[in-house]
Amino acid sequence: MCNKGWLKKMLPFMATFALGVFIASFFVSVGPRFGFSERRMQHFQEMQRLRIENEELRQENERLKNKFERRMADRWEVGDEMSGPDGEMLSVPPPPPMPAPRIKR
Repeated sequence: MCNKGWLKKMLPFMATFALGVFIASFFVSVGPRFGFSERRMQHFQEMQRLRIENEELRQENERLKNKFERRMADRWEVGDEMSGPDGEMLSVPPPPPMPAPRIKR
């Protein structure tokens, strides 16, 4: 008796649900997708390209930093002078003299 009542309630629901999924399948893919789609593959390739480019930029940055540090070390070995943009050496100007002390009367 209890099974008959349950069947009378569930059968219309299941039929309506199946009909809805059938109609929706014309507009939307309802089946499972296996493997890589073209869009996912393009995304994967783009991420790989960006990782490689990032690593190359990191290496170039390290190379330029080392080059800069070597040039700065060479300049400090010469003395307190620095070279200008045209290669001439520029001296560091001396500090200004201290003002004369004031005498209070």
